[in-house]
Amino acid sequence: MDLVAGDQASPSSGRGRAPVFPALGESRLPYRRLPLDIFHLQYKYKIIIIYIMKKLSHYMPEWVTEDEVYFITINMLEGYIDSLANDKHTSLIKNTFGFYHTQRKIAVQYLLIMPNHIHALIVFGKDIVQPISNIKRFISKNSNIRWQENFFDHRIRNDEQLQIKYEYIRHNPVRKGLVGNPDDWKYQWWKEDF
Repeated sequence: MDLVAGDQASPSSGRGRAPVFPALGESRLPYRRLPLDIFHLQYKYKIIIIYIMKKLSHYMPEWVTEDEVYFITINMLEGYIDSLANDKHTSLIKNTFGFYHTQRKIAVQYLLIMPNHIHALIVFGKDIVQPISNIKRFISKNSNIRWQENFFDHRIRNDEQLQIKYEYIRHNPVRKGLVGNPDDWKYQWWKEDF
């Protein structure tokens, strides 16, 4: 397989237009500025497209206020434990988030633990990375849980988005077939629980 030179997508390929790949022709999908480098490989008349994810910045712009809610997802590395969703691990995870909550480093609005990841709605101060890094580090030091590098965050911009994200998180165990009713999932906590 050979990388075809000069076939790297670029945000400068035109606003509102998809990047042009010489071997593919012009894409019909609308162009979005995503943190991806897109390459294609030619291998015996077949074209293989590879998406390489760049590291996302968790930088909080100056104009963002400190009372913004963020949707956070933290994923576990596979192969270390079978599941986060057991009493031993969930107790450690909940207590760690609770400690940072009582120390006023974060304000947990909602926390749900799935077998291989955590979803949360959290209010941060001006720093997102340090509290999450510290939480992941503490949990790893006190258990055999290992986390994927980094985490996903999305700033909630209005009450409608907050409700959508809350319902998405709450129904995650139902979509995965773990329970029939979201209220039956025992590994979820609201801000009153911290």
